[in-house]
Amino acid sequence: MGPSATHSPNPTVERHLDGANRILALADELSQSGKTDALTVGWAITALFYSSVHAVRAYLLARHGVVVSSHDDVRQHEAKYPELKKTAADYKHLKQQSESARYYLNEKFTWADYLELRKDAKQILSVWEPIVKRHVSPP
Repeated sequence: MGPSATHSPNPTVERHLDGANRILALADELSQSGKTDALTVGWAITALFYSSVHAVRAYLLARHGVVVSSHDDVRQHEAKYPELKKTAADYKHLKQQSESARYYLNEKFTWADYLELRKDAKQILSVWEPIVKRHVSPP
């Protein structure tokens, strides 16, 4: 049996980065599913946010040795690591929209919304992924 949901080891930089890319791919799979209901779109948007979560976690771990264990940690690290401001607006926007889907069951989400939010997720990944790769790959 694998690790329990309440106690699992911290992922490595590579796992965070791989997770960011795989979750983005999952979001795209949902967008190609043919389903147009707001619930499916909302979960695709939520996947975009979690792709970004793992991209930021990969960066913080690779560059600063910081393990992020909650969303509040990211907010606190923005003050300590000002470079996070490069993607803070996109990250916050994705977080808000994900919460709208998950907590408030927003029924107005469309695939057009998804495509706009996907730009935010891709921007976050494109900023942090190259830096992460430089820190984990030998020169």
